[in-house]
Amino acid sequence: MQLRRLARHFGAKYKLYTAIAPRMNLTEERVNRERGQLRGETTVNSIGRHILRTNIRFLMIAITPYDMYSEVNPSLRFVFGVNGRFGNFGAAVISTARMAFSAGKKEREHRLRVMVARHIGASYFRLSKNRDRRSALYERIHSTHDLDRMTEELCPSAPGAARSC
Repeated sequence: MQLRRLARHFGAKYKLYTAIAPRMNLTEERVNRERGQLRGETTVNSIGRHILRTNIRFLMIAITPYDMYSEVNPSLRFVFGVNGRFGNFGAAVISTARMAFSAGKKEREHRLRVMVARHIGASYFRLSKNRDRRSALYERIHSTHDLDRMTEELCPSAPGAARSC
């Protein structure tokens, strides 16, 4: 999915100002060579440091094609995304590496939209995870099948009520 189209979609959906930032370089500290994966929390923290250094107040979501794991929960084989709070700022990194498994273009785009909505809900609107399997904020995502069942709605029972769900 084109990043510009994705940014426009969520900008319109949540009435947010969106922009595409320049690519960030992949540094050695962000990669675990033994696992062959991106370090989730290290990467999101480096994004957070970048946000604080620029003194701009916003939510930054990085999208990477590299496989990623959580340093907080290393027993998980992979994660689709990691987010963090840095004062009033939010940052997230989303990995599309495993979203491509057994999926066509339409399914991959749906999975990415769900993850972007999830991190907007958690990091921008500060909403809690929930037990609604259709919600982008569903508490347990273990596979692409979970992503496929979910919608990009934060509150599927009350679409458009993002700030109050």
